[in-house]
Amino acid sequence: MAKMEYVPIREEGVWPICPHCDKEIKEMRYFEQTGVVRMKVVRLFVCPHCLKVLGTGMVGG
Repeated sequence: MAKMEYVPIREEGVWPICPHCDKEIKEMRYFEQTGVVRMKVVRLFVCPHCLKVLGTGMVGG
């Protein structure tokens, strides 16, 4: 499988747009819960305006 290049956005004043409410996301908010194995934490990343889920993540190992 081909590898994708990642290029950070460095322009000032450019913000991602929520696909649910179409507002600019200037801060990332999340809910956090400890998983079954205490070393892992599950995070639900949400829009700060409409609180709809934008993605998930897991921290710990």
